[in-house]
Amino acid sequence: MMKKNFRLFITSDIISQFGAGLILVALNWYIIDIYHSNSLIAIVANINVIAGILISIVAVGILKCINARWLVISSICFRIFFIVLALVLFKMNLDKKLAIYLLALSGGIGWNLYFPASKDILNSFMTEDNALQINSFAEISMQVGLLTATLFSGILYRYVGFKNILVIGIVLFVSSLLIFSSVKYSEQNKIKADKNVKLFSYFLKEKWLLLLGIVLYIPFIGTNIITTALPGYIKDHLSGNSIVYGITDTMYGVGA
Repeated sequence: MMKKNFRLFITSDIISQFGAGLILVALNWYIIDIYHSNSLIAIVANINVIAGILISIVAVGILKCINARWLVISSICFRIFFIVLALVLFKMNLDKKLAIYLLALSGGIGWNLYFPASKDILNSFMTEDNALQINSFAEISMQVGLLTATLFSGILYRYVGFKNILVIGIVLFVSSLLIFSSVKYSEQNKIKADKNVKLFSYFLKEKWLLLLGIVLYIPFIGTNIITTALPGYIKDHLSGNSIVYGITDTMYGVGA
């Protein structure tokens, strides 16, 4: 039974990651294709990152108050709502830049609510003997979802267009939500934290953890720099299309 629920959880995770990657890659190419602006891609990346950092701090407290299952469900519903809202703005030819910013918020907030909650649930499938294997498998599933998404996103953008990719993204997130809703797992006994302990004072006390976080964040900065410059470079200097961009971006997933 545990193996079945773990497989359902991983399947839901792959579909969710696939949907997120599909929209992110298509959004970057849409910006360079329509607005020819690396600066706008940088703004979208900043919205995504800053919203993600802020929500990550809040997510720590949220996880202490509500069930991880509901946080995962809420994060997926949040994404669906913002993508639908952005799609409506595109379809009605209203403020397209606002729609782009909403998609950036959807990614930043949705992902950073989903990630800690999903890891919390992942712990329920772990034992002392299988922790490394389960963690590795979960990381591989995430990269598989993103890897295939970037490749398909470039192809789909060329043949069905950006708006239809948003529709596909909605369908994928709904599918992920339905599969995840059927997952059964045991809630972990959480250690009650002292309510008077503040997050930043905790990090100052545990300096090694703060240093580790900074070290782990450095490659992410490099990735964002490359991701921001890549669409414009492929379009303007290599005269490539969305398929070339999708294949190039897929190399991140292959490496991972």
